[in-house]
Amino acid sequence: MGEKTLCELISIFKFLRTLNCYDSGIEKLPSSICELKHLTFLDLSKNEGIIRLPDSVTRLQNLQVLKLNMCCKLIELPRDIRKLVNLRQLEISNCNALSHMPHGLGQLTLLRTLTDFLLPGDDYCPKNYGGLGELNRLSHLRGCLNIEVKGEKEDAVAESNAANLKEKDSLVSLVLVMQSLPPLGELTSLKRLEIGELPIVEYTESDLHALSSLPNLSALRIWECPKMEWIPPLLHIKELKLPSFPLESLQTSVATIEHVIGMDDQVKDVLKLLEIDDDEVGVRIVGIHGTNGIGKTTIGKAVYDRLSSYFNSCSFLTEIGETTQNVGGIQFVQTKLIYDILERDGDVLLSKESHLDDLVRDLLNWFGSGSRILVTSENSGILHTYVSQGLARIYELNYMDSNRALELFHKHALGSHGLIPGYPEIGKRIVKAMGRVPFIEVIGSLLRGKTIEDWKKIEDLIKPWKENSQEILKDCGEILKICYKA
Repeated sequence: MGEKTLCELISIFKFLRTLNCYDSGIEKLPSSICELKHLTFLDLSKNEGIIRLPDSVTRLQNLQVLKLNMCCKLIELPRDIRKLVNLRQLEISNCNALSHMPHGLGQLTLLRTLTDFLLPGDDYCPKNYGGLGELNRLSHLRGCLNIEVKGEKEDAVAESNAANLKEKDSLVSLVLVMQSLPPLGELTSLKRLEIGELPIVEYTESDLHALSSLPNLSALRIWECPKMEWIPPLLHIKELKLPSFPLESLQTSVATIEHVIGMDDQVKDVLKLLEIDDDEVGVRIVGIHGTNGIGKTTIGKAVYDRLSSYFNSCSFLTEIGETTQNVGGIQFVQTKLIYDILERDGDVLLSKESHLDDLVRDLLNWFGSGSRILVTSENSGILHTYVSQGLARIYELNYMDSNRALELFHKHALGSHGLIPGYPEIGKRIVKAMGRVPFIEVIGSLLRGKTIEDWKKIEDLIKPWKENSQEILKDCGEILKICYKA
């Protein structure tokens, strides 16, 4: 799209609120853009010819979302960006030529999404650049944030401390390419942390011990940090990617990672179908299909927990079937989805086809590129339309084999006390009597710490139905009541 064409459009649509120019071949944004005084959303992503934005863009005082991802030649942001007082979302991922942030960015106190913050080294100091202190006042930041210092800083510790990251409690993913690890406090929402890429990086032992204070950190990646020779034991980490050089406590850290028996391979299979790393996949649905109680939601939640840190906004909707049975139930679920993703209320639309169509629509056209949707259902037919369009994949979830079932039961029922005489033998009979019936994990957990007599009660309760697993499904409520009372 040429500058002349864009100028004509601007002159015609004075009351435009949304302007999506993604991958439109724009090389220069006309200064007349400021005439769109009602504009709240502007996407200029993947316009590789854009070098600068006109200063007039800062007169768009109603602008809430500005997307500049993959503008490879963009060398700077508007100097007066602080005038965009209503800006809530600034995306500048993969702007490879961008080297610094403008002074005054910290005045955008409504900002919730900032994908990247870039700081030049001491060898290159452009005029009016903003230091990491600009992040101090941005207390509402959430989602993912990448901070990169492009060179050496003489006072790296003071610079990193000025960011005040420990107060950014809504961040779920953080990438730090810095000389000094800033204090992170107890960021309760942080799930993913990446550290690395500068060979001059040095971290003290106390810096690294602070990682243990992050209660929900589930993924840690460290790369190209040759001076890092030690990490503390991190009991709750689910995913650990470390450099190739040896680390003193590596064995301890890996040994404390817990995996749900039989689940890890299934989670990996679903992740492959989602194709997160494939930029050519726009929107992808993966349906987890299986019988009632087999663990579809458990697998879905495990995948969600592992991936949620990669996305700026996520929503996990449970018990949709039950909720939609109530009057206004589907509207409630739609409203929750919209609020989780956009953090605002929105209008809802109803369909006569299915609840899935109510939530995602037939063409997925309201989801941004890169979105991923997980659906769990006993009915694979609800995804037929999406599968036929190449938008969806189906993962068939099967029952685990008897050895894995027994291992899972022992893990939850006995913990580290698997050698107590009598218990493993009864447990084996319980699992065998249940056949391929689910809820092994639940029943095992409820029997933990109970007497051997209580275990025998459960065995006696299950035995009459061992030939008919569907009867056990119907009476699982009674089994769980016995477990609780035992």
